[in-house]
Amino acid sequence: GAIYRVSYGQPSGAAPDTSMMPVISRLDTEPPAWLTGADLPAMATRGEALYQQHQCRSCHEMGENPKLLTGLSERLGYEAVINVLEAPQSPMPVFPLSDTQRRELAVFLLAPQTVNAGADK
Repeated sequence: GAIYRVSYGQPSGAAPDTSMMPVISRLDTEPPAWLTGADLPAMATRGEALYQQHQCRSCHEMGENPKLLTGLSERLGYEAVINVLEAPQSPMPVFPLSDTQRRELAVFLLAPQTVNAGADK
């Protein structure tokens, strides 16, 4: 009536050896085609409005344990951000966004300086 666990290598409870794990980049290998000729300042402005409308700040900037988006562009590319928006991990809710809105939000999150560039005009 006993259950035994037999394993080889590291003792159970030891941290896995990550030196042999492949590093998977979530950055775009090349810019998405939809960026060509896009009005980035306008997209970023609409993306910022979506960020505010869906109260993203409440989880990403405020609270006891905010999930900060600082340095996001160094970790994720446009397609990865769009994929997260399409199928977010819990506890992030799924928002009813169109493909265009997901692109606009991605532009706002990855290139926030475009909002300031548009404001200077």
